[in-house]
Amino acid sequence: MAAIRRLGAADAAAFQALRVQALTDHPRAFGSDPAREAARTLAEVVTALETDHVLGAGTPLVGLAGFYMTPGLKRVHRGVLWGMYVAPAARRQGLGAALVAAIVAHARTRVEELRLGVAVDNAEAIALYQAAGFAAVGIDPHALKVGDCYVDELIMALRLAR
Repeated sequence: MAAIRRLGAADAAAFQALRVQALTDHPRAFGSDPAREAARTLAEVVTALETDHVLGAGTPLVGLAGFYMTPGLKRVHRGVLWGMYVAPAARRQGLGAALVAAIVAHARTRVEELRLGVAVDNAEAIALYQAAGFAAVGIDPHALKVGDCYVDELIMALRLAR
């Protein structure tokens, strides 16, 4: 299995390319869009990688997952797992589970609860998150609009001992 590591400035171009691929191939799975991601300068991507805790798998990069702490004094006890993606050729090798586990391990040192949103019809991703201990806490109807179609998101949470 590919090694999981924190991404930094040297990974900015590879991160951006894989992120654009993810957003292009799975528009219903992400809140961002490929044109917006592709338009970011490498300096902006580097800043994002330094601000959030972004992990990658493989060389070349084949998997991504990010973590950020929820802003606001009354919400700092929560973090968000975002941008989870494994390229099709690298799936079914345990990379998704390894990325989620690494984000959870990092989150345990920072927050009391980790949350994420996943399309309600993405059964594979939901099963991955449930296997990692996440549980559904609600549904955000019409969370995304892709063309003329709405995507409802299942909000999932994992309580972490601190």
